[in-house]
Amino acid sequence: MPTTDLIEKARKLAPKAYILCADDDKDTLGIMRQMVNTLGWTGDFTDTAQGILDCINERCEDYTARCFDAVITDINYFDQIGTATGPRLTGIGVAREIRKKLDSLPIVFASAFVNSIIREEVRRLGADIFSKPVEYDELFYVVARAIANYRELRAGAGEIPETYQVSSKLEAPKMITKIMDEVRAANMSKGGI
Repeated sequence: MPTTDLIEKARKLAPKAYILCADDDKDTLGIMRQMVNTLGWTGDFTDTAQGILDCINERCEDYTARCFDAVITDINYFDQIGTATGPRLTGIGVAREIRKKLDSLPIVFASAFVNSIIREEVRRLGADIFSKPVEYDELFYVVARAIANYRELRAGAGEIPETYQVSSKLEAPKMITKIMDEVRAANMSKGGI
């Protein structure tokens, strides 16, 4: 996988990270695995929405356990169908469950099915979303920035840069939206997206 300026910046922001990547498309999951390896990070990978919750429950009992630094997930999981015991579990449903346990963990969605209703729900969850096809260097740069700020919040060490200052732990995920806006503005100025 070629190294870009954004990959190098991501490495500097988060030289080490432990992330959870989930997608029901094996090729997408493979690309995420390559990106994690390219960055020198470690990760867990799953192809189901339930797998995300299983990993969170196993690894993130509390903040003292070896918890994830971020979650990247799809929204729709086509292998997950509703049953008599409950509705189909989606990435949005997973994010709601994560928020009950880890209210400031960075969550970033990557989905081919994005509309204004989904965008609004993602923002309400304090997360952000990339439309597929994804520029993976941009996605992982945004995740690295969010991880760096999330760690600063968790550690309580020093002040958070004013741009990402939050008034409460519940507002912490909104920094991802600010980071995304910066990346989009930089791309627009370069004639991109």
